[in-house]
Amino acid sequence: MERNSTFGMATWRLTLVFLGLLPFGKWCCPGWATAAPARPVYNVTDFGANGSDNEDDTSAFEAALKAAEKQARVNVPPGIYIITKGLSVAPGVSLMGAGMQRTRLRVPDGTKKIGNFIATGGPDSEIADLEIDGGGLIENIIRSTGGATNLVVQRCHFHHAMRGIEVDRTSG
Repeated sequence: MERNSTFGMATWRLTLVFLGLLPFGKWCCPGWATAAPARPVYNVTDFGANGSDNEDDTSAFEAALKAAEKQARVNVPPGIYIITKGLSVAPGVSLMGAGMQRTRLRVPDGTKKIGNFIATGGPDSEIADLEIDGGGLIENIIRSTGGATNLVVQRCHFHHAMRGIEVDRTSG
């Protein structure tokens, strides 16, 4: 009997201590009780892009990228988007398609030559899951300047451009 009650008491005390920590976790264990703030997500279709391959979607992309602040994500759903001038991705912003075979950014014939299709000027930017067809009118698909630390480009397919990715300067 004595053993069972001691074991039961120890279990009871352990349970109280464990449960007692939960509401106070942010004071005793700061990393456990606090969640990372939600990352804002913008969708280019909310700014007027349609991805139907028959209208210029440049202004919708510009508006979505301008609205995105540091640590935001700009989603590009499946479709073929017409882009007629260079886009600027702010530091810390991710431009994310739905996959190389599903999301295509295309420069149409008759467009004025574009120096940098996607320009990013700082750290922690990401370009992913896109196909970019330069139509022979792009010098650089992606150009990063001004301390290009932690620039991530993944699962992208580039074609009909003079160069793919150009990094002018890195920091550190």
